[in-house]
Amino acid sequence: MSSRGIRSKASASPTPASAAAPSARKRKAATDSSVPSEPVIGEESKLQKRVLPHVGGGYKVARKSQPAPAPALQSKAGSANSATSSYKFGTASTEMEEELRAQGLHVIVGVDEAGRGPLAGPVVSAAVYMPPTLPQIEGINDSKILDENQRERLYEAITGAEGVVWAAAVLDHEVIDEINILQATMRSMQEAVDQVQRQLALVKPPVRPKALNIAHVLVDGNRVPASMTHPATAVIKGDGRCYSIAAASIIAKVTRDRIMAQHHITFPQYDFLQHKGYGVPAHVAAIYRFGPSPIHRKTFAPVKHMLAKAEAPPAATDTPAPPKKRSTKNSTKR
Repeated sequence: MSSRGIRSKASASPTPASAAAPSARKRKAATDSSVPSEPVIGEESKLQKRVLPHVGGGYKVARKSQPAPAPALQSKAGSANSATSSYKFGTASTEMEEELRAQGLHVIVGVDEAGRGPLAGPVVSAAVYMPPTLPQIEGINDSKILDENQRERLYEAITGAEGVVWAAAVLDHEVIDEINILQATMRSMQEAVDQVQRQLALVKPPVRPKALNIAHVLVDGNRVPASMTHPATAVIKGDGRCYSIAAASIIAKVTRDRIMAQHHITFPQYDFLQHKGYGVPAHVAAIYRFGPSPIHRKTFAPVKHMLAKAEAPPAATDTPAPPKKRSTKNSTKR
């Protein structure tokens, strides 16, 4: 049985952040990738149709002819090869997933986001189902403590592993400005989970004997989206504590970094390739020098203050001086 997946052009082949200067053909591909290959949501409102300019996901069904994928990274304790043992923090724990499965909850999905803090670009949430039969991929942990090469290698290992079901949902800067970053993050998390559930329903017999339904969702942070329709638990610092959440954090981070690499081609003056839209001093200086770009978040400082100042009425410079008061004393002519 061949592998299959569901994804738009945007997430199927985004430009890697480490790529060199693109050719004309690559620039055209990067431009075309901003348009989804098919409607993402359907006949919903205009706002909802803008929610997911990029969405990706997929799964690979088990194939007896293919062995399980080799681990992308090895921890220092598990490998004598120094070239593959640079990740010193090890692998996130599967304890939470094991506890839930011991309660009969077998389909566990981890959720995390990337891009809440930047001044430009989208917020991305990813949801991942890591089947218990899949050998643990060593090195999966909080994406923030992995370097770019490690994240890219782990992304390929996770999304290419048999039985893994994943999705990445992207909300652009316009939606962030319209409904605020917290609500945008919650909405993207919910959509990523919904995408995973839709893909689980596509896995057909004989790979599975019956429909797979999400039994529990583990969400990074201190809150669960209010619209979540599945039982869920918020896990503070879950991206470093929970295996499924850590896998989601890697997918979300790599997806967003690749999108910002595409924006760097269009707006090279802001150097999005280096800082991915975060408010580092060089980025802020570029905003003051060139003004905000079309993908900057208008409700985030300093862009918000710059726009407010530009829209303020000009101060009057030729206001006439007030007339002098006449003396009320009677003057006597000599």
